[in-house]
This record gives sequence, C-alpha cells and structure tokens, in this order.
Amino acid sequence: MNLLTFWLSILGFTSLFGTFILSYLAQKEEYEEYRKQYLWYVAISWFWFVLQFIGFVHNTFLDSYHIVLLTFIGIMRVVISIIIIYRIVTLLGSIEQGTVSNRVKKTGFLIAFGIAILVVPIMFLHILFLGPLFTTLVNVAIGLAFLLYRARTTKATTCRVQRMQSFMSISAIAYLLFGLYAFLFALFPTSYRPVYDSLATAIFILIWCVNDVLMYLREASSTERDPIVDPLDFFGTTYGLSPRELQIVTYLVKGHPYKEIAGFLGISTRTVETHVYRICKKCSVSNRAELTHSFMQIRNTT
Repeated sequence: MNLLTFWLSILGFTSLFGTFILSYLAQKEEYEEYRKQYLWYVAISWFWFVLQFIGFVHNTFLDSYHIVLLTFIGIMRVVISIIIIYRIVTLLGSIEQGTVSNRVKKTGFLIAFGIAILVVPIMFLHILFLGPLFTTLVNVAIGLAFLLYRARTTKATTCRVQRMQSFMSISAIAYLLFGLYAFLFALFPTSYRPVYDSLATAIFILIWCVNDVLMYLREASSTERDPIVDPLDFFGTTYGLSPRELQIVTYLVKGHPYKEIAGFLGISTRTVETHVYRICKKCSVSNRAELTHSFMQIRNTT
C-alpha cells in the first residue's frame, strides 16, 4: 500500500500542477473573478498536499526521525490550511456573486482568524486529543459550506456557476468524508497510519483533476458549437459598462438597497447613486426598475 500511495501521490501532484496551468491559461484568456480565486485555491492546495507528501515519505520510508523537519511541516500545513479556508470563502462568494465583496473578504478573514486562535493552543500546549476532533469539525464545516452553496446555485443560469457546480459537489463530498475519517481516528487513535492520509488525499486530487479536465473539454466543445454567453458580461458589453458598474448591476438586479451595495463594495451610498445614474444613462433607462427589466430581457435571450 505504501508504494501504491507514493505513486498515486506523485501522479496526483503532477495532475494538480496541470490543473493550475489550465486554470492560469483560462484566467488569462478570459478574466473573471472566480477564475482568479480558483487559481489561488489550486495553488495553495498544491503546496499543502506537497507538505503532506513530504511528511508521509519521512514517516514511511526513512529510518531516522527529523523532529525539526516534521515541526516545520506541521506549522506550515496549519498556516496554509488557514489561508485555504480564507480562499474557500472568497471562492464561493465569487462563484455565487461574480465578485468578491468587502463583506465576503471580512467574513473569510474572521473565520480564518478564529480558527488560527483555536489552533495555536492545540499545537503549542500539546492538547493532542483535541486535534482530531477539531480537524473533524473544520472539515465538516467546509464540506457543509460547499454543499450549501451547491444547493443555493442549483437553478443558477450564469456560466461561472454552471462551470463550478461539479467542483463544488466533489469538494463537498470529499471534505465531509475527510471529517468522518478524522472522527474515526479520534475514536480509534491507535489505528492511525500516515499512509491513510496520503492515500485519501491522492484519490481526492485525482478525482478533482479529472473533473477539471472534463470541465475544460466540455467548455471548449460548447464554445465551438454554441458559444456560452454570460448574461452579465453580455449586458456589460452591450451597454459599455465598466467592471465597477457591472458589480453594482449584479447587486441591483438581486434587489439589494443602495446602502447594502455600498457596504458590500466599501464605498459611500452617494457613490453608488452616482454609479446607478451613469448606468441608467448608458442603458437608456430612467430608473432602477427599468434597468432590472432590461437586464432580465437580455438574460432570458442568452
């Protein structure tokens, strides 16, 4: 099993690096906020998996015990895990909203900071029995977050959501299974083996990467036959709206009041009103209701 896990891990890391390249090329060809957030998530996850793999090789194939190396790997994995949690929040926000609002950023920061505060005493005070339980809770929470956003976007028609639905489903299942896995080892700590961690991770990476390849192939095939048009992008191109104006349109059509939009974007209510005035002028409408109606007409025809 050790050799099988070793080679599956090598294949997984290589595949994930390929996924990073695909994501980078897609983001460079067609910039969208969710592509940028996904690129960050893939890159940081790759570093986390590499550190886990180094720990697995050390514990499985080396005779000597390098405490400094293992301590460094442990600390770095915790730090990267906290960054990953922040990036998951911003990624899910960008998939649903098309942008990353200040509220999403603050939420991600607070969640990551809260987890960091809880992790420090567990690590440095050697409260070892809490480690697996805490890992269980974090993984289950992440899995439920992916599941919640997957459910909330089931009927969404935007291209970015449709592209990422399978990724959210796979991630939800994987994190929930990781949570169950951690809970079982919390109950039966003597059964723990590093190879189990690495094998589960390698399988997850390979499924993730295969899904990504299929997603890009499907996207390329659909583009050749019938180009996918994002209603929001088409609306912005049609009326010559700026990226900031498109952000505001996103919130306007969802019914958010000006004050909330200002909070999301970190600008004043007066600035939002000015943007709305300019948007209405560009779209040849006189008020917010007509603007929403105009957008809905375009959405229903794309």
